Amino acid sequence: EVIKKYQGELKRFEERESSQAERGSALGALEKLKGEYDKRLKDLEEKHAQEKQTLRVDQGEALGKIAYMDYLLAILSDDRAPVMRSRVISVLQGWVPDNKLSDFNEKVSEVESNIGEKLFVQFEEASHDDHNIPSPAPEFKPAFLAPAWKLTALRGWPSAHEINPMYITILIFSFQFGLMFGDIGQGAVFLIAGLIISRKFKKGMVSKLGTLFIPMGVFAILFGIGYDSIFLVEGLLFHHHQFMPNPINETTTLMKWVFKIAAVEIVFGLVLGAINQWKAGHRWGILGQHGLGMILYIVGLSLSVFEFIRISDFMGVLSYWGFYVMLAGMVLAMLTPIIAAVAGGHFTIEVIGEGVGALLMTFVEGLANLFSFLRIVAFALAHASLAGAAHQLAGFMGNIPSLILMNLIAMTFEFMSSGVQSLRLLYYEFMSKFYHGEGMPFSPFRIRIKKS
Repeated sequence: EVIKKYQGELKRFEERESSQAERGSALGALEKLKGEYDKRLKDLEEKHAQEKQTLRVDQGEALGKIAYMDYLLAILSDDRAPVMRSRVISVLQGWVPDNKLSDFNEKVSEVESNIGEKLFVQFEEASHDDHNIPSPAPEFKPAFLAPAWKLTALRGWPSAHEINPMYITILIFSFQFGLMFGDIGQGAVFLIAGLIISRKFKKGMVSKLGTLFIPMGVFAILFGIGYDSIFLVEGLLFHHHQFMPNPINETTTLMKWVFKIAAVEIVFGLVLGAINQWKAGHRWGILGQHGLGMILYIVGLSLSVFEFIRISDFMGVLSYWGFYVMLAGMVLAMLTPIIAAVAGGHFTIEVIGEGVGALLMTFVEGLANLFSFLRIVAFALAHASLAGAAHQLAGFMGNIPSLILMNLIAMTFEFMSSGVQSLRLLYYEFMSKFYHGEGMPFSPFRIRIKKS
């Protein structure tokens, strides 16, 4: 329209060019038309820019909804998804941790309000026949201990039917380490190092090691007080009247301590194992090799060992009442498979072989587990021997240089060896009594919406 007006004015201008006044008037009209054109063009550009921005926002929201529906339909059409379908309804099945039920119900209510329809939700407790139930990672309190979960996860992921030993593993591991590496000064060094590392690193293996240094350092300090040892210097606190036996001068007494600790620790693991057997639906399992039978065997064996240390007469131990407790545990372990088979109505001749095997395993495994704890005495003795080595080297190196050298050896090589031995006792002597670690990590069901 503007161009047509320009053309009309131009024609009139050409027809009236003879008149100067008319030309001036025409130029004024052209300037006026140009100003109106520029103004209308600017207004149109602003209007189109606003409309373009509005369309872009609407399009982005529409594409996001389309992508969401496409992703959701892809899930519902996937044959591998746990969904049963008909032309009327779809049933989605899955697992929800107990501590997330309230959050799940809130999300269901939110979905119902968004779609304007009601969803039918039903919860059921897991049965003993469900062996692939995923279990979530634990929530540690205090939270800074969360990286130490790796100590348990390395042994396996806990199943839904067994006790999660997240705190127990940290406690047992650090306790055993402290027995071997009892020193106030060295424990304080690792405690401080653990606090610094855990604050600086939040991810990766370094954060996990730093977190473990904290309880390891604490127990090293506690047993260092018991051994009266500060940076391998003994007798500064109690003047060699400490309440724990000296590993060098009172080795036999320390062995008795360790045997008692070993018996208590193994029996505790077996009690946890019996609880797991009950939770898994294996009622007769609480009596056998991983239950009462092994408990009686360990208690009787430890009592027999103490009696042998007291009288130093093997034949005398055979008439000791603790020896008969040990035999009763072995017999009970042997009879448990037979009793379970008879009660279940599927007794065969092979069951007798299983019973004999259980008896032999109880005897060998219990004996090996109990005496394996003597490594604690050996490494505690090695740690205390470094103090004697420092004293011997002081003659030609001086007291301070010799102590520095021995402390460096203790906080490097011996620290690593004590940590490895603590892991060995934790995984094989303790956790093997109750922990299978054959579970599956819980992976939440997620829908990710791509935003433009």
